[in-house]
Amino acid sequence: MKTCDLSSWQEFPAAAEAVARELQEGGRKTQLWISPLLFRGHGDAAWDLATTLERFNGTGMAIADYYQAAYACRHEIEAHTGRSWAIPSPVEYRNLART
Repeated sequence: MKTCDLSSWQEFPAAAEAVARELQEGGRKTQLWISPLLFRGHGDAAWDLATTLERFNGTGMAIADYYQAAYACRHEIEAHTGRSWAIPSPVEYRNLART
């Protein structure tokens, strides 16, 4: 992950704009969809990035269990993002993972 050390909050808007431009250029070059710039919400860049599920469990979880949890809340994800999340069922996922 790229970090930017700033000496004041006044430098933040310009730094954020530069990162956003860099992301847009990367998306144009690769033809891939790149999510908009999001605020990490951490007070220290050394803190691990972990999903809510990872923080809640505290011990990590098997990928099949993680997929099951994500699949179970897919309708909420679709409602918040406004995008359809057409993903295989957990049974289909396990079968795909075996091949």
